[in-house]
Amino acid sequence: LGAAAKVAAECIQADPGVCGTSILAAAALACQPHANVELDGRTYPLSLWFLTIAESGERKSAVDNLVLVPHREYEAVQCERRRIERADIEQRMRIYDNNVSRIGKGKKSDHESDVAALKQLGKRPEFPPSGILVMAEPTLESVHKEFLAGASSLGLFSDEGGQFFGGFSMGKEHAMGAISGLSKLWDNGSGERVRASEVPQVYRNRRFSSHLMVQGIIANRVFGNSLLSGQGFLARTLVCKAKAMAGTRIYKRKDAMTSPEVEFYYNAVNTLFGLPYPTAGKSTGELKPRTIGLSEAATSEWIRVYDMFAAGIVDKYATIKPWASKAAEQVIRIAGVLTLFENPYANEIPEDAIVRATKIVMYYMDCTLAETEETALPEAVRNALGILAWCKKKKLTEVTYEDTLHY
Repeated sequence: LGAAAKVAAECIQADPGVCGTSILAAAALACQPHANVELDGRTYPLSLWFLTIAESGERKSAVDNLVLVPHREYEAVQCERRRIERADIEQRMRIYDNNVSRIGKGKKSDHESDVAALKQLGKRPEFPPSGILVMAEPTLESVHKEFLAGASSLGLFSDEGGQFFGGFSMGKEHAMGAISGLSKLWDNGSGERVRASEVPQVYRNRRFSSHLMVQGIIANRVFGNSLLSGQGFLARTLVCKAKAMAGTRIYKRKDAMTSPEVEFYYNAVNTLFGLPYPTAGKSTGELKPRTIGLSEAATSEWIRVYDMFAAGIVDKYATIKPWASKAAEQVIRIAGVLTLFENPYANEIPEDAIVRATKIVMYYMDCTLAETEETALPEAVRNALGILAWCKKKKLTEVTYEDTLHY
């Protein structure tokens, strides 16, 4: 993963942190249905949520387009297969409805014979999930719909995350329910849809990873939203704060897609997509992932990391306590993704994976600290600091009002 991220950063000339985040999110989407990590009776899914903060021109879209190539190809195959299945099911539905309409119309019809006839017909055919793997602008309702139709694993990937945070689900009347529902998906993959006119519908053991990219002005609003922070939604996200690269690039003739490192990454993703989902039932979509443990050395290292973050809650990470309280779990999840991506049949997480995952989480914690400190400043000060940084990057010693209009 690291080698592919470096090539992506070199060819696209985007911030390495953005490239690494995109590739890790894409790897989590491929890995998440296949295994859970178990330690001392606790089960940790491999789903990961990321929030990347980068301004316009930082090539967020180009990075996601590169890393999601195998995901889009897999999705296209699944959607075509579902389209063919859907046509067959529509025909079976018509036949079923015609048979139901005939019940009770005969001269010898009575309640008992009608009930028996309905039982003989069985359950009405249902549409399968659409085959979509990567959702760009979902509402919680659309996520519920896919999972209830039998989908097992989904991802939310958008380079316009502002559309998600400003969309229907995050509206004043729906935000609380959406935040609570999405948080349950991160915790254990469960959800429920409750409507006044319907019987409540429940699903269990699904997997949902996400990577949302937003500009700084949107990030300030998101981090300043007491509901998003207070309900633990943001604390479940790993925050990447990109360094500005616009204005520093020169053209490079190199195609990342043909590099050995990216091809290796594509092959690894396709290997995972080639494995059947370990479902508890074909029709429900409920997953039954196998469990992988930690080696003795990995367990000892993780306990050290857990204690380090626990101590940091009252020290270095005091201002981002919600993120720090979940940091050790994020280490386990990332270590599981790294291990499974490198060996889809692994039964144990090695110590090295915990060490690497810890470095990754500490990077995201530092980004979170930087963003929360900036969000706490008045807007006028944030704007002034932004202009100052822009001037330094442009090596300007004298600035006019007209110059600042280009910032």
